[in-house]
Amino acid sequence: MENDKYDLSLRDRLPAETWCHIISYLPRITRQSLAQLCGFMGLVADTSQLEDRRLYQALKHGNLRWHKVTHTRNIQPRLRHGTINFNDQLVIFGGASNNLPNSGTYNDVWKFDFIKKFHRMTTLGIGPSPRANFGFVRAGDRILMVGGRSSNSDPFTANQSPFEIHILNPHSGAWQKVITTGTDPQHSNGIRCVMLSSTELVAVAGLIPTFHNWMQEILPDGNFEHLRTSMQVSILKFSDSTKLRGTWHRIADWYHNRRGMPTPRTEFHLTTLGNDYILMLGGRSTNHTLQDAWVMKIVRYPNYGVKWTPIIIENPLAPPLPLHLYPSSMVGDLMVFAGVRTIMKKPGIDKPKEEPKKQQQQEQQPANSPATSSQQNTERRTPIYINLERPLNTIGAMAAFSVSTQPVVPPQKVLKIQMASEPSPEPPKRPQDYPMRIFCLDLSPIMNVPDEAFRTNPTIHWLTMRNEGLFANAPELRAHGTFTPFDNGIILIGGVRRSQTDDDVLFTQATNEVYILDYVNET
Repeated sequence: MENDKYDLSLRDRLPAETWCHIISYLPRITRQSLAQLCGFMGLVADTSQLEDRRLYQALKHGNLRWHKVTHTRNIQPRLRHGTINFNDQLVIFGGASNNLPNSGTYNDVWKFDFIKKFHRMTTLGIGPSPRANFGFVRAGDRILMVGGRSSNSDPFTANQSPFEIHILNPHSGAWQKVITTGTDPQHSNGIRCVMLSSTELVAVAGLIPTFHNWMQEILPDGNFEHLRTSMQVSILKFSDSTKLRGTWHRIADWYHNRRGMPTPRTEFHLTTLGNDYILMLGGRSTNHTLQDAWVMKIVRYPNYGVKWTPIIIENPLAPPLPLHLYPSSMVGDLMVFAGVRTIMKKPGIDKPKEEPKKQQQQEQQPANSPATSSQQNTERRTPIYINLERPLNTIGAMAAFSVSTQPVVPPQKVLKIQMASEPSPEPPKRPQDYPMRIFCLDLSPIMNVPDEAFRTNPTIHWLTMRNEGLFANAPELRAHGTFTPFDNGIILIGGVRRSQTDDDVLFTQATNEVYILDYVNET
């Protein structure tokens, strides 16, 4: 009897999260079983916030595999959407239908559960308009949708649209618009957000209007140097825990590469490090991708401010990983990416071909000059006209027809004899031949460290992955999807992949495919 009382008092004295950590060490237990066991014991804890230690170890040792989810037909293909793990359910919102400036966008809300199925939520209230490339962050028991691009086809007009923040209750599906004061961020498209505290939202915005197809008509030479790139850092201070009202504070605003500050960029990665530190990794500048890492320290007193510290990556990937194309997720102190290291073409930034100049040179060539090999091949392509109505003789099932180099009156078919081109010794690798690989950036040297640690030039490094990050059943190359921890694994939803009909354009065709990266149980 005394032992029973001791056990009850022990359970009451230990917090729920501690019990969930203890239970999570049991072998072969999933998040679903962990949640059920915690509920049976009368413990209430958010299991999505617990570190999956086996997945963490599997990422470090490379014991990973991919699984494709088949029940995805009811959700439309999309990219640049938002996904949040909310109490062991994934909440998906919005996105674009393709990767073109005039693409359609969505404002629907979906849930993805343990049964590996999508369910569309019935929402209440006035929600956000259809949009893509927005900030999507969890704030306690709510989810914040920040900024984003509307369905307007003009990129500049889309960025000049009013800056809006909506808050979603995932339990009831109710939308509410957040009323803000102060100076809103100017660039809503591609904004990145993190929660600094329970009542503070940090938003980093950047604008680079250079990678749209219509820019090729304005700048056919592909020179984007004179286009201005801007970047802003703002903090939204909520008035209370409901997060329905708040005030914006602009703490940084610059248009060029200043000394001691990062190059202005967009499509970067943002994550909290603890102790008011935030990591900004990679991104896209005006004319190239970035691979650098910066940490910003948020200062509150006497006024809001920010201090920047460059972080050295000991072993940068070669060739570099285009970080702006691929989603990331945090598992413990590892930032996990799913992507490839290869040079990829983006639509709308190709330089014009020089074929017209070659044709002019050939026309200006004197008549008595020796013809080139290509001209000789062209001259030997003599059309042959076959008269189908005048067979010369018939042998069995074969017939011979009269042939001449001049057209005749009866109907005929035209055959052109062409010189066969020499086959290339090594055909170029097509983009779909590149499966997705896993890359892990170890952030342990800068996670939850004191202020003194950033005065000694801290460094981070990429892990050496088994099989160079390639694991069984890996999906083909894709970009702009979401990569979210879920059910002892990481789930890749949607994105845009190479068009199946055009070999020259990579990212145009959106997909609704879902892949799960989990670990292999070692016995």
